[in-house]
Amino acid sequence: MELVVVMSIVGVMMAVAGPRVGNYVERDRVRTLNRRLTVDLSMARSEAIRLKTPVTITFDPTGNFYEITGMSDVRTPDGVQGTYRVDLVGKSGYEAKLDSADFGGTPVLTFDEFGRADANGTIVIKSGETQSTLTMDKGKSAVRTELKRGNSDVVVLTGG
Repeated sequence: MELVVVMSIVGVMMAVAGPRVGNYVERDRVRTLNRRLTVDLSMARSEAIRLKTPVTITFDPTGNFYEITGMSDVRTPDGVQGTYRVDLVGKSGYEAKLDSADFGGTPVLTFDEFGRADANGTIVIKSGETQSTLTMDKGKSAVRTELKRGNSDVVVLTGG
């Protein structure tokens, strides 16, 4: 009898906690990818300045990945020298969707040799009901991040 009561309590707790755990996982996936994108945008900008040459980031929402070209001695996650590519599903573990990327009508962002972005634009990432919008400010080469789930908003400002 005691076992039945304990199992009933555990069942009720799981029913209540289950959706919250799912929400946490979605938010964590999006936040982790936000951090990765912010770091990669900053790295591309720094490399453009360091190498005194343009560095380009190409986003592919259909393929759910992005690539950075124009950097020297960049190693892919597989350890092969070449274009720096980040897949958002599979081995990367992000399991988030690159919903869209738009920089003046194109999914390509270029930092010039002075680290200036060539366009204003946005990158939208989704996981379940959680969505994040990263906004690139061309004038400041800074990224603004907005995280949404339902009607609640959390806004985080990050520098470029």
